[in-house]
Amino acid sequence: MTQSYIAFDLEFASDEALFDMHRQIDPKSSRKAVAIKTVTAAAALEFTIGTSGEIVIGTLASWTLADWTDEGALLEQALDFIRRRPQHKVLTFGGVGVDVPVVVLAAMRHGIALPPQLQAKHAPWDRSHIDLGLLIKGAGKSWSHLSQVCLRLGVPPALIAAKAEPVRPTSPEQWEQLRHHVELDTLLLALTWFAWCEAQGRDGIRYHTAAVMQIAAFLRRRPEHGLAEQLVRYQRHLEGEISAQYSNAA
Repeated sequence: MTQSYIAFDLEFASDEALFDMHRQIDPKSSRKAVAIKTVTAAAALEFTIGTSGEIVIGTLASWTLADWTDEGALLEQALDFIRRRPQHKVLTFGGVGVDVPVVVLAAMRHGIALPPQLQAKHAPWDRSHIDLGLLIKGAGKSWSHLSQVCLRLGVPPALIAAKAEPVRPTSPEQWEQLRHHVELDTLLLALTWFAWCEAQGRDGIRYHTAAVMQIAAFLRRRPEHGLAEQLVRYQRHLEGEISAQYSNAA
């Protein structure tokens, strides 16, 4: 069955004023809870997997507080991207634990209607939002971080190190770096989803060929990306492994 997805990722900052109020209620607490996190950037990457494994890459979009007046305006744009694609499944990594609760709290604060994929589910079989981190964890207790999974898949550490340490913006250049960071997260999430699909026996999906297509499409949309050179290297590495597989088969 053909299915479309939106790889969705957010970046947050702690609201220090809210944290101070939390401390007034509980002076002993030093924990910065989910309730004080505010959205500073978001990105969405849409793609479709056909019945036989064919892949179509759609729009890559991102939003930061450098472009929008406040969290509410930013979030309205990001959620409207999802809202206008009601048949797409929203894909996150660890979203059930952090991303979705932050989005819900922000939507409550700013009076924003959530898209159907992120609304509370009344049917246990509803999979309009897929948390890949939760799928990998399964019934166990140990969560894997997206960075750890990407390293396990052979993604170059240079891409992972950049992902693991987002810039805290203080200048236009750093806001642009944050945009690159959150967009890269959606790409890495999409690549991980292809590896999951292959492991689950999805017809026609092979990680290497899917990743080459996804990286190439990403670079066409963001040729100026700060890690474009590293992405090109990884793409060429994957292409080399594909060629070697064909040579060995012959």
